[in-house]
Amino acid sequence: MKIKDFSALIIGASIVVAISILAWAYVHRNQSNNVISVTGMGSQDFKSDLIVWSVQFSRKSHTMVEAYDLLRKDMESIKTYLVSQGIEEKEILFSAVNIQKEYKRIYDGNHNEIS
Repeated sequence: MKIKDFSALIIGASIVVAISILAWAYVHRNQSNNVISVTGMGSQDFKSDLIVWSVQFSRKSHTMVEAYDLLRKDMESIKTYLVSQGIEEKEILFSAVNIQKEYKRIYDGNHNEIS
């Protein structure tokens, strides 16, 4: 075999291998393992028993006391429902209340805010 034929054969094989690697990488680019890796000698399958449920509820009132009482009633209703569905009360966590005051804006005849 001549050297020109041998080098052409090597170049052709290299192109085929490179295209094969790129095609495999393109096809498998979005696959995830869905595996948790740990350091150690053991392995064990498990099912997660943690539920995180984020929810917001809001109330609007003219006084803070009334709005807070309404929120407290809503919180008790939600807690009662969750306990009736088998969730223990000690596992339920409510975060702090977020208060947003709304003000009535008064404008003059030129659409300038005066209060």
